[in-house]
Amino acid sequence: MNTYKHYSFFIMLIDFTEYELETIANAMEDYILYDDEKLDTELLFGGLSVADRVTSINNKIDSILYN
Repeated sequence: MNTYKHYSFFIMLIDFTEYELETIANAMEDYILYDDEKLDTELLFGGLSVADRVTSINNKIDSILYN
């Protein structure tokens, strides 16, 4: 079982404030610098590259803040 998918529904239960979501989004700008296309995605959290994870997180934040 994919652990990331198994536990992803718990994240939806967290009630972040707008400022907390903006803080997370700003942190993604730093985190994206850790992306390395050479890394085997099987060794990464949830099998996703850093870039894919950052994109996913930013899309979710944007959908909450701007929709």
